[in-house]
Amino acid sequence: MRGRKSLATLLAVMAAALVLPAAASAAPGSTSVFSHANNPRQLSFAPNGSLYVGEAGRSGSICLDPEDCLGFTGSITKIWGNHHARVATGLTSLGGQDGSFTVGADGVSVDPWGRVYVQFTSAGPDPLPPIVPAKAGRQLGNLMRLRSDGSLVKVADIDNYEFNNDPDGQGVDSDPYAVLALRHSQIVTDAAGNTVLQVINGHVHLLAVLPNNSQGFQSVPTSLSLGPNGSVLVGELAGDGTTSGHSRVWQVWPGKFHQKPRLYATGFTAITGLAWRNGALYVSEFSTDFLNQSPNGAIVKVWHGHRTTLGLGILHFPAGVAVDRWGRVFVSQWSILPGTPITGSPFGTAHGQVIRLTS
Repeated sequence: MRGRKSLATLLAVMAAALVLPAAASAAPGSTSVFSHANNPRQLSFAPNGSLYVGEAGRSGSICLDPEDCLGFTGSITKIWGNHHARVATGLTSLGGQDGSFTVGADGVSVDPWGRVYVQFTSAGPDPLPPIVPAKAGRQLGNLMRLRSDGSLVKVADIDNYEFNNDPDGQGVDSDPYAVLALRHSQIVTDAAGNTVLQVINGHVHLLAVLPNNSQGFQSVPTSLSLGPNGSVLVGELAGDGTTSGHSRVWQVWPGKFHQKPRLYATGFTAITGLAWRNGALYVSEFSTDFLNQSPNGAIVKVWHGHRTTLGLGILHFPAGVAVDRWGRVFVSQWSILPGTPITGSPFGTAHGQVIRLTS
């Protein structure tokens, strides 16, 4: 698998085969903290305990073809206590006409200083069609930083690194997806390029190329977390055709460029989020049986060599996972749906949410 089109196509097939009587509220065993999120993706805690979520949006009215419509419906939402507010709006969104399978501001991360960074997906190496507003071109493929007034400033051009170098040698394709903001730099995964990059003062450096898995499919790195001893952990979705249990977590070290990544943990399925807290690794599995089109997801907690599965029967297509200082687990779920249920959707009344697991 390379890039968002493969994932969107697979999910469309899954949708055609499923009719789910999904409840609008959080299921037993969970509490809703943000119930109308538009294609919610990565989660990140700020130093003050506020939780930020990247919302890819609900596409828009500028349709490039029947399946891809562009708009400016993406946002960054801040959640604190029982409150939430969109602190950045009008961000570029690209997805289905009904707002499903939208991509855009997929990655969000808050650094130790409280600065918020946003990673946008790529539109590809070709020039954008004339009907696309210039604003989209200023965001797509770029790492941005959120200003206090809600506007964005460019930090680095991420997708151009892939277009100019093709580090994995498997063809030019870019889908910058996750970001991890460190004290003096930012780490980014390019899901389509199979790379982990580090941005220092706006300059992009190659940390590592993630190898194909044992089944011959590409890595597709989708998630990042701080790890032990100053390392960074990287979770992979794994390419189309990968069977359950063959997604991996890698370990890399900031500042050690062109390194060989270390295999940290194995035996996961379709990873879309990572968190590491108090020696425990939390892995968000988008689907527990991705190859056979199951909508059921889970969080796998790995601690001292033992594994516990959280959220079974609760989570559907989860993406980001974050764990607060008290060990409470927050997850963005129904991550491929807008915040308002879609009329006639095979997913029933389901819509994008951020929930807290309670059991």
